[in-house]
Amino acid sequence: IGLPQRVPLSLLGQGMQRLMSLATHAYAARGGMLFIDEIEIGLHHSYLEELWAGIRRMAGVLDLQVVATTHSYECLAAASVSA
Repeated sequence: IGLPQRVPLSLLGQGMQRLMSLATHAYAARGGMLFIDEIEIGLHHSYLEELWAGIRRMAGVLDLQVVATTHSYECLAAASVSA
């Protein structure tokens, strides 16, 4: 982000912390399954299509099956668009 030093993850907000958590759990589950409850929590709705595209790429690279839940219509719509 153009700063002279690194910024702690805790200062970047809940969304970034959530993405890092998903990424580390996905890597730990490689070759298996990853269950994600309320996948959209902490993320702005405008980012959801990119989130789903990234999850699809990550699942392919890590040979991972992802099962995610949501109550968000916007999240479901984004998943169908990014397919």
